Amino acid sequence: MDDDNVKETKYCINCGEIIDKRAEICPKCGVRVAPPPMQYIQPQNNSDNSEYNTMIILGYIFTFIFGIVGLIISIYLLTRDNDRAKKHGLIMIIISVIFTLIWIFFASIMFGAFAIASNPYYYY
Repeated sequence: MDDDNVKETKYCINCGEIIDKRAEICPKCGVRVAPPPMQYIQPQNNSDNSEYNTMIILGYIFTFIFGIVGLIISIYLLTRDNDRAKKHGLIMIIISVIFTLIWIFFASIMFGAFAIASNPYYYY
C-alpha cells in the first residue's frame, strides 16, 4: 500500500474492515463508525409574531376603552394571514360584542329610569 491510500482509510470498529476515512457507516457490517454530521437548526423568525404586536396591544386597549375603534382593529387583524393576529382579532370581536351588549343593557336601564323620573304623571 502506498502512503496516500493509508491516509484515506480506517478500520471499522465493529468488523475490522478497511473503509474510507470519511465513511459514517461501515458498508460491510452497517455499524455507524462516525457520528452523523451536525445540522445547524436556524432559529425561528419571530418577526411574524412581533409584526402585529403593536396592533394587538392597541386593539385590546381600544376594545375596552373605545369599542368601535377596537372593533375596527379586530376586523383588520382578522383579515391578516398571521394565525396569531387572527386569533387575537377574534377574541377582540367577542369582547367588543359582550361589552356592547352590557352597555346597551345598562343604557336601557339608565334611560328607562330617566324616562320614569322625568314623567310628571308617574307617582311614586
